[in-house]
Formats: sequence, structure tokens, C-alpha cells
Amino acid sequence: MNTDKGGNQAERTVDDMLRSWMEYIDFCKDSSFFKAARQDGIKLKEAAVLTLLWTYLNTFSTADRHRIENDSELFYHYAKGFLTELSPFRYHSKGYDRKTRAMFLGKIRNILKHSLENAEREREQYEFFCAIVRFTSSEDYIYEAYDLYRQYIFRFRPKIKNIDFNFDI
Repeated sequence: MNTDKGGNQAERTVDDMLRSWMEYIDFCKDSSFFKAARQDGIKLKEAAVLTLLWTYLNTFSTADRHRIENDSELFYHYAKGFLTELSPFRYHSKGYDRKTRAMFLGKIRNILKHSLENAEREREQYEFFCAIVRFTSSEDYIYEAYDLYRQYIFRFRPKIKNIDFNFDI
């Protein structure tokens, strides 16, 4: 009976994590930044990566965000925390839980498969999900995303009008 409760708890935890990812993705898809990136001709895959990172960076004060945008070492420091928030199953104080991780990955595969089988809006969801999976699978990927972000934000920022996005939920 304890195993069953533990299994049910693990499944609830996984479902809660995926639900939070979906909310984060929906928030990003509807952001002015994502729409502006797409209007600037940025491919869907890259726009998803940029928007996830931009949304995360906007959780900081304006002054801190500017410091992070301009200081790669400071970004690397915060990136580890971002990855831990996105994927608590990867970094766990009690060690690596293969069963929960397998359940988590299985559910992600199902979501991705469903997203590919549906309309264009679902394609956006697919790319955002893939970006989160890549972020949580490789620290190097988030560093590459940071480089892409800096290139985009400093080359195209003056062109973007109306980045007055309110993060109060």
C-alpha cells in the first residue's frame, strides 16, 4: 500500500509539473515578445527558445535583467536555478528516481506526439515543449539559447515596438 501511495504521489507530482509547463507555454505563446519575434521573421523553433528565456529573465527586476543580459557568468549562475525549477526530477536531493523520470518522459512523449498530430497552434506548443526538454537535458543548450537571445535582443530590440508586457498574474 505504501508503494501505491508513493506511485500515486509521483504521478500527481509529474502531472502537476507538466501542468505548470503547459501554463508557462501558454503564457509564452500569448506574449508580445513571441509575436514580435515571429513578425521579425524568427523561425518558430528559435522564437520559442527566445521567448522561454525572455519570460524567465523578466522575472528579475529591470536592473538585474540588464546585468544578466550583459554578463554571461551571472547568467550561468541563474541558469542552474532555472533548470532546477523546470525539471525537479533531474536534480533531486534524494537522488535520481528512475521510475518517476521514466513516467515523466513517457508523458512528455505523449504530449509531443499529440501536438504533432494537430493544428498549427499545437505546433507552437510542440516547439515550446521541445525547447523546455532541451533546456532541462543539457546545460550547454541553455547557454546556446542565451547566445541566441543576446544576438536577437541586441540586434532587433530597437525594431520591437510595445514590449510593455505585464507579468502580474
